[in-house]
Amino acid sequence: MGTKTAYSVPTGVGPPALPSSCGDAVMVNVVARHGSRQSSHIEELDELASRIGKPWKYPFAASKASLLLDRGLRESYDLARRLKAAYPRAFPGNEPFVATDFEVRATRKSRSVASAEAFALGALGATSVDVSSRDDISLRFFDHCPAYEASVDSDAGFSELDEYLRGPKIADALATFRHHLGNASLDDLFLAYEGCAYDFLLEEDARVVSDWCSLLGPRDNLLALEYAKDLEVWYESAGGNPLAPRAAVELIRDFFDAFATRRGAWRFAHAETLLPFATALGAFDAQPPLTAAYRDDTRLFKTSLVSPMAANLVAAAYPCVDETNRSHFRVKFSLNERDFQVPGCDDLYCDLGTLRDIFAAPLRDWNFTEICARRGPFDQRLPRP
Repeated sequence: MGTKTAYSVPTGVGPPALPSSCGDAVMVNVVARHGSRQSSHIEELDELASRIGKPWKYPFAASKASLLLDRGLRESYDLARRLKAAYPRAFPGNEPFVATDFEVRATRKSRSVASAEAFALGALGATSVDVSSRDDISLRFFDHCPAYEASVDSDAGFSELDEYLRGPKIADALATFRHHLGNASLDDLFLAYEGCAYDFLLEEDARVVSDWCSLLGPRDNLLALEYAKDLEVWYESAGGNPLAPRAAVELIRDFFDAFATRRGAWRFAHAETLLPFATALGAFDAQPPLTAAYRDDTRLFKTSLVSPMAANLVAAAYPCVDETNRSHFRVKFSLNERDFQVPGCDDLYCDLGTLRDIFAAPLRDWNFTEICARRGPFDQRLPRP
């Protein structure tokens, strides 16, 4: 169900053994998407149901559009509890709490603030901590970058999506839906697909009486609609838009700076924040470009897996010593609690100095203002060692 998928905790996965020269993690660095939220199209869904002749009503008032669900609060709270269990030294224990050791930030959207507060409650218990909420260029860079907005609005960047939408798979899905609404448009079809997603997403918060999924036909239709949304996101916020990871430069710097100044840096924002950042870190380097011609159902870049509700990218820093007894840190990255090795690192536990060398371009050379004022194209590939 694409980015409207509820978070699923992975099972049966765990990191390889920690190097013997390293101690337990002492710092946890987080960039997370807000938890599960209400649809932003409540009135539109009710109107479409009426046109189809279904007595379905979205189970919450239109005034609740886009607000966090109780499920979303639990997702963020539970994530904090799992991280605290996995990395106890990076969270307050019996020692006195030092507020300056921890930073909790969110964008101004209430769903992000509420997610941050739920995470802080899970991480700190009754201890109160201020959540800093502001729409700065590190967490909502997409709102402050004219070149990025232009790239998203450009038809040229979405030729693969346009071709796929004109192809036979979407035609089949639309023909099936038109059995229920003869004059249905593509917009109607994708709104019904969103309704299908929310039939699942709302299960823990409300009694759901609608059955949007039944109007969409066989499973292959759902896979086609999912792929169309993945194409859109790929060419907007991930590997298909070379500007997207570059626009995240201030977040990259903030993330690396936090290793030296905090025990915990926890940020709550949006899929449009997380995906460019994860792309910059190389989480999707193994994914070939998505195209209209071929839908790989085993692809790495499925938004239902990489950017569901409450998606999170976590880096844990471990104190280590080398063979000369020199102290240094190693960092392990995970996306949605599944570890991944940063390209250019020789190990899952990557030396922090090596990471700074790998990301020398964004850390030292890239300039947000220049990136966002640029009119010409960027190289498709990010600089890698």
